[in-house]
Amino acid sequence: MKFKLGRKSYLALTIGGWFLFIGFAIFKIDEVKTRPIISELIVSAFLVQLSVMNFIWNWYKRQRPTLLDWFRLSTFLAVVYSYFKLIDKFDGKIDWVYGSQYFDRFYILPSLLVVLCGLSTLFISENLLRYIIKKRESIRNFSNTSYEIRSKAVFYPIVFIVLGIQAYLLISGKVGYGAKAEDATGAFSFVQQIFLSLSTFIFSALAIFKYSLNEKSRTLNFTFYFYFACQILLGLLSGMKGNVIYTFVIVLIPFLFSGRIVPKKYIIMAVIPALLLYPLMDNYRDTLRDFPKLSKEKSFGLALGKTFGTELTSNISAGGDKYTSRMEMFPALLTSVELEPQWKEYKDMTRYIYIPVSFFPRVIIPGKPIADTGEKLNYMISGLTGSSQTPTTFGWAYLEGGYTYVVLSFLIFAIFICFLEFKIGADSLLGLLIYISLIVTLFVVEHDIYFILSKILQNLVVYYFFYKLLFREKQKVKT
Repeated sequence: MKFKLGRKSYLALTIGGWFLFIGFAIFKIDEVKTRPIISELIVSAFLVQLSVMNFIWNWYKRQRPTLLDWFRLSTFLAVVYSYFKLIDKFDGKIDWVYGSQYFDRFYILPSLLVVLCGLSTLFISENLLRYIIKKRESIRNFSNTSYEIRSKAVFYPIVFIVLGIQAYLLISGKVGYGAKAEDATGAFSFVQQIFLSLSTFIFSALAIFKYSLNEKSRTLNFTFYFYFACQILLGLLSGMKGNVIYTFVIVLIPFLFSGRIVPKKYIIMAVIPALLLYPLMDNYRDTLRDFPKLSKEKSFGLALGKTFGTELTSNISAGGDKYTSRMEMFPALLTSVELEPQWKEYKDMTRYIYIPVSFFPRVIIPGKPIADTGEKLNYMISGLTGSSQTPTTFGWAYLEGGYTYVVLSFLIFAIFICFLEFKIGADSLLGLLIYISLIVTLFVVEHDIYFILSKILQNLVVYYFFYKLLFREKQKVKT
């Protein structure tokens, strides 16, 4: 699999995509008789252009998608495509996370307009900022700058200390599925967040040294493979599918950036394990809930036995269905638009004043917003506690107070991300470390913009400090 998109592939994807959309629209206009959907389809055509088509265009023109393009692609898959699948089902009950229920069709078009406001703001802002922000000249890149570990006697002990702390946090139940809310939002939660961020930083650095810098050191290569295996294992024990998937994404980015290609046979071979991951994690979570006193290792063993004791084709089919339903987020967005007048948490973007100081621990700034909005929204919808719900990034922005706040929050979002991309880039060790962190964050269209920016800012502080502590650069001598 090559990372660059050729002209023929670009034309095939673009023309083929629009033919599919036009054919789909004509068919649905004729099929859906209970409500006028032409206005919905007109808006959705703009959404297709501003999401997946923009992704394809930048991939072709700029040789790789921009950072915001990954957010656009996720938006298309989780929101726009979800609407397409449900367009003819709003007359009856729709299955979603809270079971089967009716949705008010009045809020369909307003929900699509929320997404249009957000994507339009990103598009206009990104293109204006491309000219306003002077892009950093690549005086330092992997072709003319070499990087090295400052002190191996310091670096490798830190690597294994951080890995050990990450394992302790997981095994002790302070992070991962089933972790208590106070562990994630307590006064000293910043300590565990630093170590989790540092673990990603170290793993990304090892992958960059191996693939982008072609480091041949046996010690570094052994450490990379060992850390890689541990991240997969810890990701599985966390009960979070995303942790396992992100582990491979972190490795894949420097691998592709180095000019390497992924053989098609490996892509095909990865499909079945990816599909089995969902039923395995579901069985593991069920075991953790049913046997709370059982250790994570034993619970995972029981989940493995239950998963592979079931017929393989049944698991594969269930995994595919689960991934599909997991990406259907339009009902959650529609619900947030309907509930906005009743939502009283964090209105009018007043909490955004905390973003510049969000990396300070809560013991210093006790008034910092707490990441419990998902639980509160879940309680508003279902009356139940112990779980959380996201209305997508667009829904969170709308809950601030309507369309105006969607535009304002996405404007801040675009400025923040574009500044990092245009001024830092991905052509240096620090730049690529930050780039990997941003892609992992932006490929999910579930989080609130406030918490997205707060997390990125916290990562920037950690990354810059440990980059200066652990690595150094030196110009290559031209011969």
